[in-house]
Amino acid sequence: MTAKLYTKYQELDKITSTSNTFNEIPMLTDWSIKRDWNKAGSLTFKSPIKLSPGTHVKLVSPHHRTFGGQIIKRNHETGDFYSYDCLDYKRFLLSTATISYNNQTTSNIVKLLFIKYLKKGNGIFKLKLGKTKTIFPSLSFQDKTLLEIISNLINLEYKKGTLIFFDVDENGNLIYKPYPQKMKGYSLKSAIKFTDTLDYSDIITGGILMDANYNTIKSFDNNNLKAIWGNIELAKILSDNPKPSDDGDKEDSDIKKIIDDINKNLRNTSYSSCDCFCMSDNIFSRLKSNKIPCKIISYYSKYASSGTHRTVQYKNSKGWKDFDYTGFTRLLKPMSTRKNLKTYKIYKR
Repeated sequence: MTAKLYTKYQELDKITSTSNTFNEIPMLTDWSIKRDWNKAGSLTFKSPIKLSPGTHVKLVSPHHRTFGGQIIKRNHETGDFYSYDCLDYKRFLLSTATISYNNQTTSNIVKLLFIKYLKKGNGIFKLKLGKTKTIFPSLSFQDKTLLEIISNLINLEYKKGTLIFFDVDENGNLIYKPYPQKMKGYSLKSAIKFTDTLDYSDIITGGILMDANYNTIKSFDNNNLKAIWGNIELAKILSDNPKPSDDGDKEDSDIKKIIDDINKNLRNTSYSSCDCFCMSDNIFSRLKSNKIPCKIISYYSKYASSGTHRTVQYKNSKGWKDFDYTGFTRLLKPMSTRKNLKTYKIYKR
């Protein structure tokens, strides 16, 4: 199955609708989806059809959860095609609120927020709520987005020992419900190590076991965790001559050989299947498994719908260097200008 795009027109700031009819339209294959559980997700695509901002879109793909949202911006025409930037329905949770509640559960607070800010006539939003048990004596939030408020509620529940599943799906369903105390088939313990700042280095949703030549021996994914956290893989190298964990610093020539091997293994990856966030995680995990000091850096990009580009650097005897992106698509390569440069994740050995 190839990806398919369906659209339904509606004005940008209105979510009421008299029709649920979506029609399929053609699009190019270089579409891209970015998701982050505590941000609005984004979709970029190109189509020969001229669409207006506010048009609802659904992208159905065998490789992603269905994306549902609205066109935010139609960019300049390129040849016979138009390019579009879209945000999912979490964008409606980016409005700010100042609230205070006494003696309420978090599920009831979410219900009150939904009624006050999101329930608009016959709008697309529906609430799918699971009841939580802990009653909080007093909670106040000032000038916080609805998404930040819900994030804080999830964190409060976590500190009380309750895991919360939260999502806004492609149909506008706001889902907030506690996980069962016992679940068969997979473990949630890798997904609960979060704080208000979310350090993704502690979260694993899949893994790859490779031989010394970086050929995949076995891989696994936990789709339930990926639905929450995205694709965060741990890579391990299986070698006939394993080095002890406390081996000394590698020579620059050894580091270059490892980087060349990683480059060869990843350079043909398409941007549509793995964006700069995904590729940076893949490169970082491979460098880390080879005990090469490395870090993921993030900086401003006007070309990214999220406004952020991520690339990887490694450290040799001469200091920090950009990873060798030779042969990669230009959308994954480092930018020469790095405004608002930050270190997203670092491994120092």
